[in-house]
Amino acid sequence: MLAAILALVGPCQAWVAPPAHLCKNAAPRPRRARHIKSKNDDEDLPEESLGDAWKAGLENGYAVGKMVLRRFASPEVDDQGLIIADALIAGIVAPGLEILACTALGVPLPAWSTALGARRLVAPTLLRGATLSTCWFGGALSARLYERETYDFPPPAGADDRFVVTFSRTLQAGAFATALLIVSTQLRLTLVFGFGIQLGDSPASDAEIFRQFSDLIRDGATEALVLLSWRLARTELSRLD
Repeated sequence: MLAAILALVGPCQAWVAPPAHLCKNAAPRPRRARHIKSKNDDEDLPEESLGDAWKAGLENGYAVGKMVLRRFASPEVDDQGLIIADALIAGIVAPGLEILACTALGVPLPAWSTALGARRLVAPTLLRGATLSTCWFGGALSARLYERETYDFPPPAGADDRFVVTFSRTLQAGAFATALLIVSTQLRLTLVFGFGIQLGDSPASDAEIFRQFSDLIRDGATEALVLLSWRLARTELSRLD
């Protein structure tokens, strides 16, 4: 019995060869032509010289640089009101919420909030907010966040992956904005302590570096939370328009 079953099922599963009388009408399987690589195969390919590779690299770099420059020099803005909304969120709402959260939780205020005294918080918040909103604007331009395809997702087209697109583009903009904020922080330290500042130079410079680093971490976390929430909410509002 077992031999009979294997004789019937085996050919279907390609375990054994089918009987010869079943293969008379079957079309012969074409044989794959075997290609033997010869030395002439490599000789037929055109050789690329070092000058051609250098020229191709320059052309690619020029094209990439032109594309990046176009994002900042002539950006595509489909909603100018969104720029104002982003500036208010990044420059006023986010640093204001950071001050309120630190006060409510009993956490020490950031160093930039005490620049004009302990009880004068409005002016330092606006000054810091101007820096944060400028950095975010640069990041938003780099990620093309003001193009309609990144914030307007009317149903049914683009409704399924709308939050994925918004989240990824906002993260890209936040990464670029964080880089700009790091550069501005480094410039501020350079203006105070000179070029080549590093840990271990002096107690004063070390304390200032730690204060700036703490402010950078807290501002980055607050901006990320607030701007991600705002952008995701804006994406959801586009379905209700």
